[in-house]
Amino acid sequence: RSLRPEAPTGSTAQVPRRLGRMHLSVDSLRTLAEVRDSLPRALGAEGLVVSAMSDLPAGGFVVELADPLPEITAGEGATARDKTTYKIAVYARAAGGARLSTLRPTHLVELLDRPELAAPALSLETRLETALFAAAGRERDPEPRPH
Repeated sequence: RSLRPEAPTGSTAQVPRRLGRMHLSVDSLRTLAEVRDSLPRALGAEGLVVSAMSDLPAGGFVVELADPLPEITAGEGATARDKTTYKIAVYARAAGGARLSTLRPTHLVELLDRPELAAPALSLETRLETALFAAAGRERDPEPRPH
């Protein structure tokens, strides 16, 4: 399945295919400024809270979500809870438009060897994918993604 947007009718713009198991990446024909405006709203619509946004030195920006997987803590004990964030990078593509990319939550729980968190990670991943497609100004692909 392709995560690339369809170019507008009559446009010569082409967006390369980008699909990976580790990363959830969605390409957009929108500018960085348009994505910077649409991404927080799209995340909020999925019940996700933006805790910070920061610019990248080479252009683009990073959005941090406030503790979207509370089951994963930054350490042991009650003080570690709510200190974790989840980052989404957005950067300009050489061919124009933007790429929104993050580590798949399902891959994160695999890396952490926490199979008991597979269900909440999949739920988060589904909401993230919906939000990234919305922020990119695209319809979400109807087919399930490969694992």
